[in-house]
Amino acid sequence: MNLQKLSDKQLLSETEKVVRIEKSQTIIVLRHLQEIERRKLFGDLACGSLFDYCIDNLGYSRAEAQLRISAMRLMKDSIEVEKALEVGQLSLTNASMAYSHLRENEKETGVKPSLDKKLNLIHELKDQPTRKAEAILDSKKGGNKKPKSKEKVSLGARTRKALDEIKKLMGEDLNEEEIIALALDEKLISLKKKPQNRKILAKTDTRYISEGIKLQVRQRANHQCEFKAGEKRCRERRNLQYDHIYPFAWGGKSELGNIQLLCANHNRRRAIKSFGMNKMNYFGRSK
Repeated sequence: MNLQKLSDKQLLSETEKVVRIEKSQTIIVLRHLQEIERRKLFGDLACGSLFDYCIDNLGYSRAEAQLRISAMRLMKDSIEVEKALEVGQLSLTNASMAYSHLRENEKETGVKPSLDKKLNLIHELKDQPTRKAEAILDSKKGGNKKPKSKEKVSLGARTRKALDEIKKLMGEDLNEEEIIALALDEKLISLKKKPQNRKILAKTDTRYISEGIKLQVRQRANHQCEFKAGEKRCRERRNLQYDHIYPFAWGGKSELGNIQLLCANHNRRRAIKSFGMNKMNYFGRSK
C-alpha cells in the first residue's frame, strides 16, 4: 500500500485499523509467552529464563522483553486484566509498572496481593497516561517502612582485587555476596572431608548427594547451568540445583557421573518432560 496516495481520511482510518491489529497481536504474544513459561519450554533452547528466550530467540530488547513478561504475569489468573490489555485500556507500560508495584509490596509485607487488590489497582490505571499511572503508584508506596539494616564488611585491597578477578571469570551477573558465599561453601566442604566421613560420601543408593560430589559437580560446571542445546549452553549462574541425569525415581544413583548442575528452570523442564505436566502441577513444581 502506497501511503502517500491515501487521502487524509483514508490514512487516519487505516492507521486506526493497524493499531487495532497491533493490540490484538500483542495479547496473542502474551498468551503464547504465558504457555511457554508454564511448560518451561524455553529450557529446550538452552535459555535459563523466559527473559533470555525473549532476547536471544525473539529478538526483543531487554526493555521490550521485560515489559511483555511483566504484563503477561500480571494477567495470570485474571480474565479482567487480560481483557483490559486486549482492548487497550491498559498499556504494556502501565501493566509492567503495576506488576512491579505488586511485587515490591509483596516483598515488603510478605503477603501475596489478593485478586481484589490487583483488580482495584488495574481499575485505577485504566486509560491513564504513563505519568499519571506513575503518580498513582507512587502515592501507594508505603512511607513508614523502616530500612533494613545490613551488616557491612570493609574489604581490603587484596580481597577487592580477588573479587574483581572472580567476577570476570564467573560472570558479571554474580554479586560480591554470592561469590563470597560460594567460596566459603567450598572451603567448609573441604574442611569437613575427614576420614570418618568417607563412608557417608560413598553412598549412592539414596537421594542424598554427598557434599564431596556436590563440590566436584560445581567445579566441573564452573558454577554455571550445564544444560546444552547443540553448541549453546545455558548462561544461568543463579538458583542452581543438583539433578539426577537418570532420575532417582527410576533407579538413578547419587554418584558423580549421574549428577549435573541445572538452573531452577531447566530442572523443572526436565521434570516436566520426565514425569509430565500434570504430575509436576500436583507437586507444585511447575507454575
